[in-house]
Amino acid sequence: MTMNPPVSHAKSMSVIAPRAVDHSSTTRSCARFPAATLWLTCVSCLLTTAGGDLAAQPPPQISRLAPLGVQPGTTVDVAVTGSNLQQASRLWTTFGESTERVDDAVNDKSATFRLQVSADVSPGVYAGRLETPGGATPQRLILVDDLPSVAEAGGNGSPESAQPVPASAGIDAQVDNLARDFYRVTVAAGQRLSFEVLARRIGSKLDPVLIVYNAAGDRIATVDDTPGLGGDCQLDQTFAEAGDYLIEVRDIRYAGGGEYFYRLRIGDFPCGAGVAAGRGPGDDDPT
Repeated sequence: MTMNPPVSHAKSMSVIAPRAVDHSSTTRSCARFPAATLWLTCVSCLLTTAGGDLAAQPPPQISRLAPLGVQPGTTVDVAVTGSNLQQASRLWTTFGESTERVDDAVNDKSATFRLQVSADVSPGVYAGRLETPGGATPQRLILVDDLPSVAEAGGNGSPESAQPVPASAGIDAQVDNLARDFYRVTVAAGQRLSFEVLARRIGSKLDPVLIVYNAAGDRIATVDDTPGLGGDCQLDQTFAEAGDYLIEVRDIRYAGGGEYFYRLRIGDFPCGAGVAAGRGPGDDDPT
């Protein structure tokens, strides 16, 4: 950012000769209102102290919204985690829906808001922020998604412990450092499914890799960066055989943590670009 030098707005002032002051008159005027003068002085001190306290309070911050996506035509409780949230009164969104706070408002690190999403809101990436007496938080991105939300259950860091998920869902999750997340989906013979990871597009640090395995552990599709998705990825797959298949999501560098969240979308929806399939360079087997 280019910083411009400060511009002085001071006006030139003419020199005015000092005039004599009648100190006796000044003393008499002050003596008429001694209580009022003292009261105004006390009020000024109190306002200065209160203003200092408000200025000293750090601004509210949002670190995570859950779920990451909401469905049109539904009412959903959105859990917000962050800092200095105790006085947050309203969750504002760019799709213009009404909210009310439904928790007890005693925790400054979390808040819950009931969000009513109109049925005519189009799916897409929107923004949200909290309103507080001290101002609004920086915005966080939130999805309006026609797929129902499913939370990651945890403990799904190996093929053997893969989390079973529906063939039509949006899974909200977080990948840990040096870890991989596995999901199991059951398909019919000839069924086509699309898989999409939203991470960078919703403010996550995750650079996702998406891999599909058959029941024998053989990799049948891999995708990293899909053109046009800002570092995120998607693929579609037609399954010749019925059965269970594994889906792996991880960071390209095996990084992870609280800022490495994502939404894995699974369903019958169109993919907007071609993807690479098969074994990717440097990929390893799930076992």
